[in-house]
Amino acid sequence: MCAFLNRMDDGCHAAVIDCVPFLSIRDTLIRYHAANPFIDQVVSDIVGVYVVETLLSELVADSPPLQVYVKVVDLVQAMAGADEDPGQEPASLPVSQISDIFTSPSVALAVARHLQIEYGLSRYKQDPGLFTKHPEFYESAGLLMAQGAPLKPDSTSLLSFPGSLDKNTASLYRNFVAFTCSNMYESSL
Repeated sequence: MCAFLNRMDDGCHAAVIDCVPFLSIRDTLIRYHAANPFIDQVVSDIVGVYVVETLLSELVADSPPLQVYVKVVDLVQAMAGADEDPGQEPASLPVSQISDIFTSPSVALAVARHLQIEYGLSRYKQDPGLFTKHPEFYESAGLLMAQGAPLKPDSTSLLSFPGSLDKNTASLYRNFVAFTCSNMYESSL
């Protein structure tokens, strides 16, 4: 059997499906996409829209307690370089402007810590856009779909299967992998 396939009672499926932690979505992937030659893109669509919910008032001063959600990959991309200057004081929350969250690495890091994104799946939900793009997952939407307004940068990051590897795509993948590996290492200590 090919090393890229996993055996289940109901047949084989691509091993990349096992990277999806939400069982209901994983089961739907097996049911509808097990033989899909573009399964990597579908899994990228799922992983790329992990979000964490919060109240806007916790992040931005003088804001109402409006329910919002932030895409994890946008925060990871905005945090790039936050650890490079050890002399830099960590930012404090709330900040004065929403744009600071995505334009200042130290603010993005403070938001990520506040949202506890390093604890991963217990905090993650899915951007509602996933269920529009892939309606086959809608029956899983109940507890997994984020509620509220999206809080995002002017230019949002897409974690997708790259057609070609350009500088921006390489940077996005490098930052996301570094963040993921760092959290896996820290959680194993």
